[in-house]
Amino acid sequence: MAGYRVIILPPAADGLNSIPSASELVRVKDALGKLLERPENPKPYEAKERKGAWEMHVGRWKVTYEIRRIELVVYVHAIKESPSWAFDYRNN
Repeated sequence: MAGYRVIILPPAADGLNSIPSASELVRVKDALGKLLERPENPKPYEAKERKGAWEMHVGRWKVTYEIRRIELVVYVHAIKESPSWAFDYRNN
């Protein structure tokens, strides 16, 4: 089976570099590695298609990416911290 190339775009690279915890960084990099073979189903991480893009949650981090099947390329657009469901913007 041919593998995909994963290209991390500059905004996503900035997000990756902003992860403060070494253990979280390892988990996110592991998840990115799963995109090489199975970008639609990067087990054990759950991915969902949203309006032509894909979202994958790795702990508190959300990875947004695009799959180009003809080119066998995955473009990672963003890596951002997802706010907790308990976080209330009105209190800040």
